[in-house]
Amino acid sequence: MPQTLMEFFALEATECLDKLEDALRTPTPDFDRVRRLARALRGAARMADQEAVAEAAGAVQAVAQALAEGTRRWDADLSATLLRALDDLRAAVRGLAAGELRPDEAAARARDVAERLGGPAPGRSAPPPPDEPAFLRFLATELRG
Repeated sequence: MPQTLMEFFALEATECLDKLEDALRTPTPDFDRVRRLARALRGAARMADQEAVAEAAGAVQAVAQALAEGTRRWDADLSATLLRALDDLRAAVRGLAAGELRPDEAAARARDVAERLGGPAPGRSAPPPPDEPAFLRFLATELRG
């Protein structure tokens, strides 16, 4: 049973990464499922204050969204790029959890993943004040994923 937030994050992240890899290795991936799994990884990373991993997961999520919408084409190169990205994220998470990587080293690896995938998805911006109509749009965006 995990005893620290980092151990819990490592377990959650590894589970998400395993499921993502399985989903991407199918002949016709369900990109909506890939998007949901990447969002779960992003959320776990944010809860553990691993913002660079969250950025990389957001980049995976953005690629999956584009694939689901048909604005990006699925091919062998993109498949290989995504699988390498997942391997690199897995290594960063393991290194952090084992104390083999300093947080800044893991963050650099995760940011490299995000850049290879086309940059991080739009990051979490500060919400507008609750009395503005923009707040409801912000809230809807965050809840919709």
